[in-house]
Amino acid sequence: MIEFLIWLFAVINYFWQGFVFMKVWNWFPAELLSVPTVGYAGALGLLLVISFFKNKNVKRQQDAKDNEEVLGLQVGLSVVTGIVLLVGFIIQAFI
Repeated sequence: MIEFLIWLFAVINYFWQGFVFMKVWNWFPAELLSVPTVGYAGALGLLLVISFFKNKNVKRQQDAKDNEEVLGLQVGLSVVTGIVLLVGFIIQAFI
């Protein structure tokens, strides 16, 4: 059962990170540097490309001792992504 939760959180995190990446990109680089905005599908694609170059989370999961620790890493990733969205929203309000 815990393996299923790990995979479920991994998939949810991918789509959640895509949404947050899209919002943060459209709030900051697009507005401040006058670069094109990115849609949701484009954000997911960019995250996929970035994941090929940076697999830090996979390394941590391989170092984890048990499935509960891996699940904790996935939940933590969801929380951190939410914090990034919240902080970005607050900063964007002052621009």
